[in-house]
Amino acid sequence: MFKKPTTIVIGAGTSKDFEVPLGAELLQCIREDVAWRLDNTYGARHPKGDLKADLLSSLFEKWVHRERLSQEELKDTFQKLNKAFDESLSDSIDYFIYLNPAFANILKVLISLNLIFSLYEYDFSRLSWI
Repeated sequence: MFKKPTTIVIGAGTSKDFEVPLGAELLQCIREDVAWRLDNTYGARHPKGDLKADLLSSLFEKWVHRERLSQEELKDTFQKLNKAFDESLSDSIDYFIYLNPAFANILKVLISLNLIFSLYEYDFSRLSWI
């Protein structure tokens, strides 16, 4: 059907069957990640376990390096993002980005990492059609 590698993005709750977080859950996961990064060193245990900490830190550090962000700039961004989360009434990550476009790039990375991890954790052997 497809002649080149293709990614299909599904929405409207369809991905929930695969334990992929929906908008409000994704927002909560990202808030936890940001709070963890502000309150702990990378050696500290992530609320969702060491595997998530290792995976997210490794991939995130590659993005930080590519963007040439200093640790001070990154910490400042996380502090501003955390403050924006606290002041926001949004329960949707999409709407939060719409209201806070300055954070769009870093949030896209955090969204991607959380989605990758949730699919990594999913037990696809439970699906009868695979």
